[in-house]
Amino acid sequence: MRARALTAAIAGTLLIGVPSVPSAAPGRSGHHFRVVAVLATLPALASVTRPPNPTNALRQAVKACDQARLSTAVANGETIPTSAGAGSQSDCSVLPLRNSEARLLLAPLAANPALGTPAGLSGRDLRVATARSLPGSRNTVELTLTPAGATKLDGLAASVFGRPSLAGEAAFVVDGLVDATAVVQAPSSTTPVVITGDFTASQARSLAAIINAARHSG
Repeated sequence: MRARALTAAIAGTLLIGVPSVPSAAPGRSGHHFRVVAVLATLPALASVTRPPNPTNALRQAVKACDQARLSTAVANGETIPTSAGAGSQSDCSVLPLRNSEARLLLAPLAANPALGTPAGLSGRDLRVATARSLPGSRNTVELTLTPAGATKLDGLAASVFGRPSLAGEAAFVVDGLVDATAVVQAPSSTTPVVITGDFTASQARSLAAIINAARHSG
């Protein structure tokens, strides 16, 4: 499957470009799904000049969303550690883009007044993910949100829109990897959320199955 540029807009129907679709293992449970604000893009690990031996202080700086400390570390060529899994709802995280060397510093799932970020979306905010394949059109996955989820998405769009300090993006995280980012181009949003990409009908069904498996994750 050919990779696509990760760009989309939160305005009207939300279209998300997904570069790849992970495989849904039969009977697998425990998937995690989140939508949170992007705080910054970090250098790829391959470009770090110092040995990859991040200190515990840097790990704590990531969790505490200490962007000043992390910026200094980047300037000094230090290795910013990649977070393990979803982590605590109140922690920031550093996660890689799927099939890419790029990594992102992400806001926590819980609202953080100091960062100016609202609560993100989790699997609890999903009603259902449905794979759709229409003749002559691209395969898609449509996300139906709960009323609370729709309100959170609207708040996230309003928070991120027009704020370079927040990178102007929201990240869609599945199982500890950023599957896509959406460029926020309007201060409000509506559902449904439609995920598009260069993937087959089978891969669309696989992605929908993974997201549905995450519906009750926090």
